[in-house]
Formats: sequence, structure tokens, C-alpha cells
Amino acid sequence: MNWTTRLRDDPAFLRRAFAALLILAALARLYHLNAPLADRQSWNQVSAATVIRHFVEDGIDPWRTQWDVLIGDRTGPRIEQQEAPLYHVAVALLAKIWGHAEATGRLLNIAASLLTALFLFRLARREADGAAAWFAAAIFLFAPFGWFFSRTVMSDVWMLAMIVLGLERFALWLEDSRGRHLCEAALATLLAGLLKPFALHIGLAMLLLQLARRGWRSLLDWRLVAFAVVTVAVPVAWVVYAARVGSLGDVVTTDESWLTATRLWGKWSLLLSGGFWNRLQGRIFDQLATPLATALALVALLGGESRRQLRLAGAWLVAVLAYLLVVRDGNYMHDYYQLPFLPLIALTAGIGLGWLAKRAHPAWIALLLAGFLVWSALYVRTAFYLDWSSVRAGELVKSLSRPEDLIVSFDPGVTRKNQLIYAAHRRGWHIGAIDQHTAALYAKRGAKWLVACLEDEQLAKHPRWEDELRALPEVARESGPYGPRGERHTIVVYRLSPEKLP
Repeated sequence: MNWTTRLRDDPAFLRRAFAALLILAALARLYHLNAPLADRQSWNQVSAATVIRHFVEDGIDPWRTQWDVLIGDRTGPRIEQQEAPLYHVAVALLAKIWGHAEATGRLLNIAASLLTALFLFRLARREADGAAAWFAAAIFLFAPFGWFFSRTVMSDVWMLAMIVLGLERFALWLEDSRGRHLCEAALATLLAGLLKPFALHIGLAMLLLQLARRGWRSLLDWRLVAFAVVTVAVPVAWVVYAARVGSLGDVVTTDESWLTATRLWGKWSLLLSGGFWNRLQGRIFDQLATPLATALALVALLGGESRRQLRLAGAWLVAVLAYLLVVRDGNYMHDYYQLPFLPLIALTAGIGLGWLAKRAHPAWIALLLAGFLVWSALYVRTAFYLDWSSVRAGELVKSLSRPEDLIVSFDPGVTRKNQLIYAAHRRGWHIGAIDQHTAALYAKRGAKWLVACLEDEQLAKHPRWEDELRALPEVARESGPYGPRGERHTIVVYRLSPEKLP
């Protein structure tokens, strides 16, 4: 009996193979666990890490989460709310015990990714067989997005775990009608919605499965009504509260409500843009899980036997497409918004590879998996490159300033927002350009220091920036190849004093 057949027919072998897969995935994620937040998604992780650090240092208050990036002329603590800070509280509680908040956040998300693989494995095993389940878990764990984001400090990873758990428990409830399984599905879906409200799209998949299995009349079941009310009302209530407290993380402007926020939903005209669809297809069919996983998913769709196993995947596909159509701007702007597509593609690709495994020599299946692993590693490696420039600039100004000092971070770039301020452990403003009035404006607001962190290319492109900065009293300067690919940066710290500015 070859190894692919044993995955299907030998439960003990399947359990051992799945345990080995989880161990391998965990080991692949532990390297450089305590690295600074300086990778490709550092700007997003720093938002969560700032909240966690305030919980650790100032006490846990989930109703008053703090950001250190200031806006306008307000200099006091900035209270900001986004998703319910369940993940942030959990990390802070553990970090209070043993420290190392960033490593703790990564460890929790590594655990979440392994749990997601377990939930997906159980789901795929019921929908297909043991081989398809093992393949689906392997593709999920080692897909570029799965590999990278499971090491981040973001609540999205636990959101994904709760989405898959909710769907897996709901599908089981449709099989056996046990109330316990429906309650478990409701709890998981509720947590997913609190972790990220857009996770509630999975409810559409559940609705379609319910209709396909039991018809319209089944929707009158009081248990399903309670399920819908609780899982939707609580996350929506949180969003309403969060929007009243702050801007949902700079998403809602002063003249918008969360229901009309363009930076969240986007304009409907985006759906008519070729650029929108080109960017999304590139991420979903290529970057998310490699084109090989996409091809295997197509095998599942075209394989006669496996099509019978794809009813759940079809409902899931409708749900994630609806999510993409509704949350247009978020999906267009940020690649991590496509994470809900990952377990669906992994499930479908796993079924497709399982279909092939019944017809191809096991050596070819092993070669396909090895090729997928290499392809994925080539894709994901650049995402782990560290940009030390903001970190070093923050450390430099931290060494010169007092904890209560306000700073100005002049750190231009598309993904430069809060990294320098976080590394400095200070509050302050981030700016992406400078003119003759900038320093005076922020000095009057109370800023004591301005930190410029500029690539040589930026300095060459904007010579006037250097002219403006020369008028300020310089305190410290250093330069070096701090960029993710060795780009040279010049870091200069200036002292701001209103009476000494021109």
C-alpha cells in the first residue's frame, strides 16, 4: 500500500502524517521569532502591537485602546477602536507573565494557524477523504499567505481560524442536528465577527448550505433565528461603538459614518475597473497560494468524482465573492483582506490533489507537493525581509529623548506610517513631506524632536527637503544599508524649539 493510499485507508497512518505536518509547519514558523516588527506588513502589525503595549504598561481596558500616532493638534492619549481587541487582550495577559509581547503575539498566531489547519482537515475529511484532508491542510499551512501571515501580530489569523471552525461545526450540525454543534458554530462565528466584522460573510455560506439541505421552511427554526441574531447583532454593535469612539483606524472621516466610509467599502465604480480585477486575480490566483494550488483547485472542479464533493466549497465561494464585492476598497488596497480565500482554495486544491492521487503514481504526487513547497518559499521569502531603517531611527531618538516627549516622524513611503514612532516608544506625528512651515507647526503643538529617515533615492528626488532640514538644529546623524534589500538610509534627529525656529 503506497503512502497516498494509506492516507485514505489507514486512520493511524493519517493521524501520524497529520501530526508530522503540524510539527513541520510549527518549526518553519519559529525562526527569528523575536525579530522586530519590520517586515512587509509591519505598519499593520504595529497598530496591534501599540494597543498590546499599552495594555501591558497601563492596564487592560478593552474599551479604551490607545494609538501613539497623533492627528491634528491633539497631543493627549489617542483613543482609537477597530475590531474588538480579543487578540490584543490575550497577548497582553500572556506578555504580563513572561514578557516578549511581539514574540507572544506571533506564537498565538502560529497556534491559530495550526488550529485552522486542524479544522480544515476535519472539514475536508468529511467532504472527501483522508488524503484530500491532508493535502488541504498542507496547502493551507505552506501557501505563501498562510506561511507569512501566521507569523504576524494581527488578529486576522484568529479570525480565519474561527471562520473555518464555524463552518466546520455548522456543516456537522447539518449532518446530525445536534444542538451542541450549532452552539459551537454560533460561538465560533460570533468570535470571527468580533475579531473582524467582515468575517460574517461566512454566514452566507451557511445559509446556502442550510437551504440546499433542508429548504426554506427550515429557516423558521428558532435556533437558527437565534444563531443569526446573536452572531450578527453583537459584532455590529461593537462596530457602532468603535465608530463613535474613533475612526475605525483612520477609515471613517469626520463627514462619514461607518456605513458610508469610502475607505472601507469603496466606490461601486471600482467593480468596473480593469485594474481592480487585475490586482485581485493576481493576488488570489497567484500570490495567495501559488498558481499550482489554483490549478489543483481547477482539477477538483473538472474532475467528475470530486465535483460531488464540492457543494460546501461552492457555497463558500459564493460567500467570499460576496465579501469581495461588498468590501471593495479594503480588498483593493490590502492583500491581507484576501485571507478568507485561502482556506477555500486549500480545501478545493486538496480535493483536486486527492483526485489526482487516485490516478497518478505516488512519486508524482510527492513531486507536486515538493514543487509547491519550493514555489511557495520563493514567493514568501521577500515578505520576511526586514526594513531596519524605521527601527534604527526610532531607537536613536528614543536614546535622546524623554518618555513624555512628542516626536515628528519624517519617514516617507507608501507603507511607512507608525513604525518609527512605535520603535521610539513615544507619541507623535507621522509626515511624508516637509516644507518651511512644517517644523514650526509641530513645534507649536509640543513636538520636541523631528526624526528624518530618508533613502538616498528620496533625497536625490526631493533636494528641497534637505534645504528645509538644514535650518533645524541637528543633534545626531547616522547612515547605513538599513533597507530590506540593503537600500542606504540617512537618519538625522533634529531638536525642535519654537523660539529657535525661523
